[in-house]
Amino acid sequence: MRVRHRTPSIFSISMVDVLCCALGCMILMWINKSDENEVTAKELTTNKKDLFNLSARLKSSEAEEKRLRDLLAKIDTDKDGVRKKIEDLEAKLASLNTAKAAVDKLLTEQKKKLDELLRALAFAEEENATLADAGTGARLRVDDLEKRADDLARKLRAADASVGRLERMTKEIPNLKEKLSTEEKAALLLKADRDRRLRELAEAKEQYEALRKAKLTLESDLDGKKKELLSALAYKNRLDDSEKKRQQLEDLLGQRGRDLREATQAADQLKEEKRKIQDEATRIRVAAEQRFAGIELRGKRVMFLVDMSGSMDLVDEKTPAPTKWGDVRHAVARVMRSLPDLEKYQVLIFAEDVQYLLGKDGEWIDYDAKTSPDRVLDALARIKPKGGTNMHKPLEKSFSYRDKGLDTVYLFSDGLPNEGEGLTPEQDRTIRDETQRSNLLGKYIRRKLENDWNRTIRGKDRVRINAVGFFFESPDVGAFLWALARENDGSFVGMSRP
Repeated sequence: MRVRHRTPSIFSISMVDVLCCALGCMILMWINKSDENEVTAKELTTNKKDLFNLSARLKSSEAEEKRLRDLLAKIDTDKDGVRKKIEDLEAKLASLNTAKAAVDKLLTEQKKKLDELLRALAFAEEENATLADAGTGARLRVDDLEKRADDLARKLRAADASVGRLERMTKEIPNLKEKLSTEEKAALLLKADRDRRLRELAEAKEQYEALRKAKLTLESDLDGKKKELLSALAYKNRLDDSEKKRQQLEDLLGQRGRDLREATQAADQLKEEKRKIQDEATRIRVAAEQRFAGIELRGKRVMFLVDMSGSMDLVDEKTPAPTKWGDVRHAVARVMRSLPDLEKYQVLIFAEDVQYLLGKDGEWIDYDAKTSPDRVLDALARIKPKGGTNMHKPLEKSFSYRDKGLDTVYLFSDGLPNEGEGLTPEQDRTIRDETQRSNLLGKYIRRKLENDWNRTIRGKDRVRINAVGFFFESPDVGAFLWALARENDGSFVGMSRP
């Protein structure tokens, strides 16, 4: 009986040892897995902190966006600050893109870890089933494993929630980027509007300065005329006094023959003084005749430019001026008759285009004091003003005569240029304000004269441009014609409406 009892005991002990070894191995494996799960939980905690930090950074970015809106409100007074803030936004946007990439990478890693945790859970469940079959002696370990499995499931759910928050944050990043782009566009629009206002202010200051100078010139010319008139009146009074003295001397000669020699000498002196006074009066009269309303009349080879646009027959857009074109024609003839040194001339009439009034295109016409003024007057009488005002073409054609001895240009007009070269295709398409277009065309003509047509050439005098304005109401017209004349060594006079 002892023999039969020992043999089964040895066998039973061996089986129990095997089962215990197997169970011990599985328990060790489970402990290792639990350690790995604890490491994973720590990593999830770290990732959660990273996500919290990223959320804080996003909130900081929202604060930056608000600060950007405040800076944009001050764009009119702090251009450099706006530019710097735009650069900061670009840097922030780049940082957000980098953060987004980091979030995407982190999300991918979290998904991988989630898959690993799911596989570990499945393995743990298999181990749990194996342990349940191993015997009642391992029940406590199995319960412990189930508890750890529950903890692991909770951690997985927390990881899922973290992944969801990451995905929502990832979706919000493009919206933030779009918002930043909108703010940047608004900043650029504000900058463009401020630059446009600065340009308009500069143009207004330039026009005001031109008008102020024109006023000073006109006041100076008026003072000069007053002085000449006072001088002429003084000479006239002296002449009258001389005539009275001569008459007194002649009476004395009739009464006192004995004083004939002395009286003759006195008369000779008075006659010499009279001659000097008459010569001075003649000089003053000639000088006055050789000025047209303040313009000194000079020139041997002269180009007359006559504006025949539609406004030359109008007081304004709706009011005809029956005598205006006649006054213009007679002013041209009067200037021509008053030029003492005129030898050769040409007359260009212009509106939207330019043409020679008397023919002989590209050549000079010999001046005849008896016939030339009347010939020009009659030819202008056959012209009917119409069309726009292109000053570029007549001035360009006039200065083609510079190599042929052109020394003076007389321009007769009543307005600003409103057609011709001087606008870029973009300006021509977008600018509709007539005053702004005319100012741009006028500035282009003045630059063309300074840099090309009438530029300084060694050994050759510049061409004088004298301008005569008719019936103009806008101060811009006077400022343009005055600047055109003064910048080209000439004079400007404005003829008011009758």
